Amino acid sequence: MTKPLPERRELILIVDDEESILAITSDTLEVLGYRAITATNGAEALTCYSQHHAEIAAVILDMSMPIMDGLSAVCALQSVNPDVKIIASTGGIDPIKSSNESGQDAVRAVLYKPYTAEALLQTLREVIGAGRKKKRHHAGLS
Repeated sequence: MTKPLPERRELILIVDDEESILAITSDTLEVLGYRAITATNGAEALTCYSQHHAEIAAVILDMSMPIMDGLSAVCALQSVNPDVKIIASTGGIDPIKSSNESGQDAVRAVLYKPYTAEALLQTLREVIGAGRKKKRHHAGLS
């Protein structure tokens, strides 16, 4: 008999310009016991985060998007909440290591696409459970 997953119910903001990634990640989070809201670009993410920042436990943020790129979105989200917990999502190199821009402290982990449900869950648990720690975690396919 399969043991049911614990009811977590933290709210996660997922930001990605690819609708399929938004849908799959949102559905996966719901199955894992989280609540999810989505945005398709950095500007939408900022609006959404501004309205719900007190409820949002973490933000999964694609670092390569139109309208407002990931690093600009990180800085904008930090202006709303300096303690925002961001998980950078990328299909390429570490977006923070390759940049000298501010906002690096808000990025608590990097998820490399395509990532597994297991990597997503592990990363969320570490980031949400880390409190104010600024530890960087890298996850993706094993």
